[in-house]
Amino acid sequence: MPPPSARSLWAVFFAGLVLPTGSANARPAGLVISEVHPRGAEFVELHNAGAVPVRLTGYKLLGDIKHIFEGDLSIPPGGYFVVAHGPRQIAAAFGQGVIIGDALWGRLSARGGELRLYDPDDELLDWVRYGRARAGCSHQRRSSTSAYRGPAYWEQAPPTPAAPNAVPSTPPPLGLDRFALSPRVALPGQPLEASVRVFGEVSAVHLRWETVARGAGEVPLHRVGPAGGGSQLYLGTLPPLPAETLVRCRVVAEGPRGRLGLDADPQSGRPALAYVRAKESPPPLPTLRVALPPAELERLLRRGGAAEAWVVVLRHGPHGLEPATARARLEARGSAGGVRRWSKRSWRLLLERPLPGWGGRREVYLRTTWRDPTALREPLALDVYRRCGVVAPRARLVRLRANGEFVGLYTEVEAVNSDFLAHQGLAGASLFRARQPRGRRTTSPCDGRPLGSLLDYELAWESCTPSSDHRDLAAFVEGLHACAPEELEGYLRERLDTERYAAYLAATALVGHWDSTNRNFFWAYDRRGSRRWTVIPWDLDRSFGDFAHGRWLVVDDPLSRGTRALPVHWSGKETYNRLRTRFLSVPAFFEAYREALRRALAGPFAPEAVDAELARLAERAERSVLEDRARWKRYFGRSDGRPLVKPFTPFHFARGLQHLRLYLRERRRYVASALDAPDLGAGRIAPAARRAYVVRECASLAALGAVLLCGGALGWRRRRREAAA
Repeated sequence: MPPPSARSLWAVFFAGLVLPTGSANARPAGLVISEVHPRGAEFVELHNAGAVPVRLTGYKLLGDIKHIFEGDLSIPPGGYFVVAHGPRQIAAAFGQGVIIGDALWGRLSARGGELRLYDPDDELLDWVRYGRARAGCSHQRRSSTSAYRGPAYWEQAPPTPAAPNAVPSTPPPLGLDRFALSPRVALPGQPLEASVRVFGEVSAVHLRWETVARGAGEVPLHRVGPAGGGSQLYLGTLPPLPAETLVRCRVVAEGPRGRLGLDADPQSGRPALAYVRAKESPPPLPTLRVALPPAELERLLRRGGAAEAWVVVLRHGPHGLEPATARARLEARGSAGGVRRWSKRSWRLLLERPLPGWGGRREVYLRTTWRDPTALREPLALDVYRRCGVVAPRARLVRLRANGEFVGLYTEVEAVNSDFLAHQGLAGASLFRARQPRGRRTTSPCDGRPLGSLLDYELAWESCTPSSDHRDLAAFVEGLHACAPEELEGYLRERLDTERYAAYLAATALVGHWDSTNRNFFWAYDRRGSRRWTVIPWDLDRSFGDFAHGRWLVVDDPLSRGTRALPVHWSGKETYNRLRTRFLSVPAFFEAYREALRRALAGPFAPEAVDAELARLAERAERSVLEDRARWKRYFGRSDGRPLVKPFTPFHFARGLQHLRLYLRERRRYVASALDAPDLGAGRIAPAARRAYVVRECASLAALGAVLLCGGALGWRRRRREAAA
């Protein structure tokens, strides 16, 4: 949308300060942003500090607000022009005598923001980055004639629209701006140069640098000459740093009248930091780098927990390769209380702000996908869900490096939270997730069964957003089971997004996500919009033939798996999903499920779609998968805690990829043949797939028998030694 004209803003003109003219200077040096009032009666004040009138036609004020000046108006020398948000608020706060216009486009932020002033030739004349304003105060410039535009020349004081500012008009004794490191991404041994522009009299300028894991230091900066506007340019060089090092800098200037420090460029707000990367060629997968104290990293890898860290992402910017950084809370997942204890842990990242070039996400999960020899199942399965029209998080493979050390290959999965729901058009929705079983309990009651009291729902279902209300969940589940069969279709059409749920069931059947009856999903309720429920998939590493009880290449799993007629047998218990059962019991929805399967076979699950994506992922991931398996050669079994070595070679990756392709081909054949049956009965698979499945099952049973036999023999020998002793 183009910026609105001056007629679409509240323009507040104070008598005697803005004059019509036709011959004012087009590009003056004295027009500046002199005052910003972001609270209450918002306004931005411009001041002409020059000696000639300034014609406003063609000037632009951009940033938090957007304004193009039009009309034959000019500001005389020493005059002011105020752009405000509401004439009534301005009149009530600062008096009458205003000309009424239209509405302002954009709002000033009470938490801070940015404004930029451009001339008709799009040359940047002035800018200001303002912070949080105190109540009853505005941000005011101390000196309108200085070339310095940094934070030291701004103070907070009671607002004075269209009048001289209430802060001292003399510039402060010291000012620093244009603070930068070059290059921002360096190679080992490459010098890092720091530069800063200094205003005022100084006796010394120092650069203090620090790294998270490799020490700190201080170097002097030397004056090299004038930099314009009465300033001096200071330069210095940092000592050589090793590869995979994040260095942060702060410049400190000392003078006879004070001391001033700066750790970011005032204009761009970009922190003064650089990253020294390794000389090796970058891998084809994105790399996420974290920096934290070595002792903290060792603790996280060994015992889990959480720690504060810096996250670094290298991206291509307008000036070449640049680091994007943010502080984050790093949580190591996979504690001993879980289902299993992997030596390779999963991670959760909570960024304090989104990283540019990293999808705009503030919370992500890095999942190990250790069972999958290709590490491709989860991103591929979530891609199938999204292509089918299901609300599902984004996922991709990323490499994780900590303090320069390769930690592993992970599946980065977008967190399902309030930001995710807003991105999916479900802002303000309630979100619930089945709590994972703890201790000896192996099943969760979150399969759509009625639980009775509201407390039981709160204990079984985790609330994932602040707006979630368990009463909505209880009302839906209780009503689902209280509904008579003839009323069920109308009830579900009113309270469930039936089209998306049919697509969800179709994608679940195609990718073989058997472990989704009572966990590994979210339920979202659109409270503000459609007032219907949506199911969101989660935790898809055990898919594409990786079935329960260690069975692989299961391509003939029935399409009604997870219903009461075909429950999932897991951990000695049968589980099925009540919502799925009741949904498919309605003939109209059963046919919608059949049609969703047909559409998926012809589109998202067709060979030209999913097989092509698999080939692309495999080509990019093979090198990182082999490096990851060389880094993590073992895991810890829950039964006895002893390490089990799992050697991994390129052959294992190729065989895993072959099994994935075999599953895709034979699952399509099975589903296509089952669709012809009235009840979606058993389909057909090729003899080759059956033989491969039988061979794999026999090998698994033989391995299990060998382990039991060896264990029995070792136990017998131990008992004999004890008896002999």
